[in-house]
Amino acid sequence: GMAVKTLIEMYSMEFKHPFKSMGLGDSKNDFEMLKVVDQPIIIRKKDGNFVHLEGIRNLYITQNAGPAGWAEAIFKFVKNQ
Repeated sequence: GMAVKTLIEMYSMEFKHPFKSMGLGDSKNDFEMLKVVDQPIIIRKKDGNFVHLEGIRNLYITQNAGPAGWAEAIFKFVKNQ
């Protein structure tokens, strides 16, 4: 999470304006990353289950699993920009 937060701050300073960030994950070790991005996304597992993480604002959970879930998330995020 700290590395992602630092990267977001560096890009904001470099390009002189804020931008929206997105993080995609499918396990508990993604928690810290998902807490610091603007659009946190959880990708479902092949069996349809997903990791339950509490305390993350604006969390989106994909309907699709694996690569189809990643594509779903990217298209949704870009479409809303």
